[in-house]
Amino acid sequence: MVLTGSAPSTNTERFPFSFEGDITGAKSPDAVDLSSPRIMLKITSAENISAAISWRLDGSRQVFAQYGARIEDNGTFSSFGAGGNPAGFSGAFYGQFEAAAGHVVTPHIYGTYIAQ
Repeated sequence: MVLTGSAPSTNTERFPFSFEGDITGAKSPDAVDLSSPRIMLKITSAENISAAISWRLDGSRQVFAQYGARIEDNGTFSSFGAGGNPAGFSGAFYGQFEAAAGHVVTPHIYGTYIAQ
């Protein structure tokens, strides 16, 4: 994918909207009962995005981590602050908001995602 987007339009009729996708990467050795990691990105305004990281556990999907970030004018976002936050998410919008892709770091997984 090639970054061609920018931050979402301020057209309030579009909000909220969301993207969802699988996370691929390295799973923590102590996360043996967890499977199928997924990310759901929710855009609530032209400036704000949140991420919910979920796993399958005992047959149901459960959210294990949530993060929030500011969307920059160039369509990128990151919850990894200058303070060296070791967990969070980052990424960028692609196309005309057809997808978002980026990285995730949580206590249970380190990986990448593409969410549509």
